[in-house]
Amino acid sequence: VLETAKPVELSHFKLSVTNGIENNAYFDVYASRDGFDWELVMGSEESCGISADLQVFDIPATKSETTYNYFKLIGKGTTNDDVNAYSELKLYAAVDGATSSDEVSIADIVELYPNPAQFSFNLDLKEDSNVKILNMGGKVVFEQFMQQGVNPVDINLPTGTYLVQVISESQMITQQLVIQ
Repeated sequence: VLETAKPVELSHFKLSVTNGIENNAYFDVYASRDGFDWELVMGSEESCGISADLQVFDIPATKSETTYNYFKLIGKGTTNDDVNAYSELKLYAAVDGATSSDEVSIADIVELYPNPAQFSFNLDLKEDSNVKILNMGGKVVFEQFMQQGVNPVDINLPTGTYLVQVISESQMITQQLVIQ
């Protein structure tokens, strides 16, 4: 789940299938204003299946003019199995009331890699931020103030899915982190 500090109009996103995976990945994209009621924005999308390069997926015009605060991508498996693996996801959106020249990618604010991770990952922050990692029950399992730039994060967490919250003076962004 990705959270934005202000409502945004999602225009498109770029997705990279994990390098070395040579099959099509299938997924849905959902958006929400409140984080509880989710609306299907794009359904049954399919990657090209042979490239680790970022692929562009445009949001349908009927959905791109609606503002949302939360976004999630739900994997539906691949042509070979039920596992989805992505190495990079970038969302592009305009802040409510902004012009298209103000479009910004969440990756322009924070990048988290590698994801999935094992014992460590990096957070590339564009601003000084407070960083929290929450388990899926909402319990904070890690919290630290980090400065702008690349910050290596050593973790000792059980295998599972976590939420990484990055809170700066200007915004809060939440990204999903998978620990293998």
